Amino acid sequence: MRKFLALPIEEKATHAARALAKLKNEESKVIALLTENRFSEFQENNRGRLKLKQLEKLIERDNQKFEEFLRENERKSVEARALWVFEREEKSKQEKNAVIKKLTAEMRTIQSELEKYEDALTDYLKYKDFLFRLSPPEWQDEKKSKDSKAKTEKTCSPDSDSLEVSFPSPERLTFGDKPELYFTDPQQLLDLMSELTEQNLSLIQNSARVGEGLEKLRQTVDTTRRKISQDQDEMLDALDEKVTEVYSACVENRITDLSTLQKVAKIESRVFSLLQSLEGMPVERLAVVKKVKDSEKRSRMREEKLMEQREKQKERMKRYLERSLADSKKIVRLIPLISQSITAATSKSF
Repeated sequence: MRKFLALPIEEKATHAARALAKLKNEESKVIALLTENRFSEFQENNRGRLKLKQLEKLIERDNQKFEEFLRENERKSVEARALWVFEREEKSKQEKNAVIKKLTAEMRTIQSELEKYEDALTDYLKYKDFLFRLSPPEWQDEKKSKDSKAKTEKTCSPDSDSLEVSFPSPERLTFGDKPELYFTDPQQLLDLMSELTEQNLSLIQNSARVGEGLEKLRQTVDTTRRKISQDQDEMLDALDEKVTEVYSACVENRITDLSTLQKVAKIESRVFSLLQSLEGMPVERLAVVKKVKDSEKRSRMREEKLMEQREKQKERMKRYLERSLADSKKIVRLIPLISQSITAATSKSF
């Protein structure tokens, strides 16, 4: 049975047909034999009938088994054919997947190489631009004019009536135009880089000096700002003291929590009321009051002048004493020198 299942489908069908034909041939022979001996056996005894019926049943059972065998064989053949188709499709699918993986790997390799070439091209373009910017301005202008002229010539197409088609040479397609550079010797670039380095160092030094100057200027501005703020505070304090003094003399002589502006407002109100009272005062009394105030003002000015003279006298005396002390220090320093010179002179005379 295993050998039969291992055979190809065509051989299985042929083998089954042969077996069926052989079985039918045997059946026909048996039927003919039975037909010949039918009457004799029937006449012999009833036992022969039973045997015939049993034989018919056996033949019928064998036919059923053979039909079942054929159906099973056909089912297995269909399953084997379906399995073969599935295996073939699976193998084809695996082959296609392998090809796809291979092509994907090749695409990734090509993409990686393209990225490397793009990076290299970017670097080379940077180098080209750097060398172009290092070139003299005259050469740059000349190069730009040449490039624009060449671009204009390329954009101008030939006459449409001409049927000739010009193809670029393979060398031009492969290598392209050779870039035109100002520097023909690497030493030129090295010399230029040295010169630029010196210029950069000089600029850095100048920048450092300017930075120091700016820092000093910033410090000066900060100092001046602090000094102005301090002077302003001192002036405001002095103004507050003067306003307080005037407030105490004109309005009320007692300690208050009023601000400077409030005190000034009180003083203005007091002055305004005094002016109104002066307007209503008689002329004779106003003249007497004016004389008294003028005399007080003159006496106050004399006192201030005397105080100023005293301060100046004190300042002159202070400077005189400082000069006297300095002269005395010089004399004290000169005494040892004079004694040494006298001693040397006496020793020489003896």
